[in-house]
Amino acid sequence: MLPVVLQTDIKAYMFLAYPMCVLRAYDTLLPWYNERFINIKINENFDFQYVKWPYEMSGEIDEVFECNYIYRSMLDKDFDIISILIKQINLGWYGYVFFDEYHLKCQDAYKKYHFRHDSLIYGYDLDKECFYAISIECLMGSYRKTIYSFNEVKKGFDLEIKEKSKYDDYGRELVSIISFRPKIFYNSYSFSKRTFCDRISDYLHGTDSFNDSFYTSINPCPQDKFTYGMNAYIKFIDYIKQIEEYDRIIYRNIHFLYEHKKNMKKKIECLSLPCELMEYCEERYDKIIDNFEVVRLGILKNLLQRKRKSISKNKIIQRLYDSYTIEKKVLTIFLEHIKSDSY
Repeated sequence: MLPVVLQTDIKAYMFLAYPMCVLRAYDTLLPWYNERFINIKINENFDFQYVKWPYEMSGEIDEVFECNYIYRSMLDKDFDIISILIKQINLGWYGYVFFDEYHLKCQDAYKKYHFRHDSLIYGYDLDKECFYAISIECLMGSYRKTIYSFNEVKKGFDLEIKEKSKYDDYGRELVSIISFRPKIFYNSYSFSKRTFCDRISDYLHGTDSFNDSFYTSINPCPQDKFTYGMNAYIKFIDYIKQIEEYDRIIYRNIHFLYEHKKNMKKKIECLSLPCELMEYCEERYDKIIDNFEVVRLGILKNLLQRKRKSISKNKIIQRLYDSYTIEKKVLTIFLEHIKSDSY
C-alpha cells in the first residue's frame, strides 16, 4: 500500500485533490506546495481554477511527479485493468482512474445510472481481492477512503474499453488512467520567498507573469480565455448579477474560493512575520473565510430546498465585494512589508 494523506484543504476538483493526497504524504514536497496554489483564474464559462494545474497532470506538476497516460484510444478488449493497477502499485505508481460508478457499490450512482468519474487507487489486497481508493460520493460530497472489489473495478472500467467516443467536448483525447509517482528528492524542495511573493503579486494585480496561462501542455484548449487573480472576483460577481437561479457552477466556484482563502491564510502563516502583522493578516482572512462560508452554506441550502431562498443575491454580492476589498488591502500591506524586508 502506497502512502496517502486524506487532505481536505483542496477538494473542489478531484484532479487537484487526489495528487494533493499523495503530495501531503511526502514531507520533502510540502515546501513546493506552499510556494504554489496562490494565483487563480476564471474562464469564459465562469469556472475557477488554480493557474498552472490543468485538467491533466502536466506542466509545472512535472517538477514533483512523474506521469504516464493511458488514453481510451490505447485500450482494447484484452486490457486487464486489475493486473495493470497491481503492477503499477508494486512499482510505486498511483492510479488516477476513471470508472463508471454504476458498478461501484459505495457510490450513489450504483445500479441507478451510469456516471463516469475518477478515483485514486493507492493499494490492494490479494487475499481480499480488493483495491484501496480515495473517492468522492458526488451526491453529498462525502470525500473518503474506500474499498473497491476487483470485480467492481473490472466492471467499472469496462465503460472505458467499450465506449466509442475518444474525445471530450473540447476535442481533447480522453484519458482513462493517469499513473503518477513522486520524483525522488534527497533533500526537501527549497522554498523561495521571492517566488512566493511574486505569485502573491500576480494574484493581487490580476497578472500572469509566470506564463501559467496554458490549459494543458498536451492538448491545448485555445477556447478558454482566462481572467486572473483578484480580477476574477469582479468577473464572477458580474456573472452572479446576470443569473436568475443558483446552480452547481455557482456553488462549486464559491466552494473553490472558500478553499482558496483557507489555503492563503495557511501559506501566510508559514512565513516568519512580525506578530502584529501576522495577527492582522489572520484576523482579516478569518473574516474573508467567514464570508465565503456563509455564502457557501446559503447557496447549498438554496440548491437543496430549491423554492426557498436562504440567502439573497444581494447578500452574496455584498459579501464577495467585502472579501475582495479586505483581501486586496491585506495583501497590499503584506507585500509592502515583505519587499521592504528585501524578500
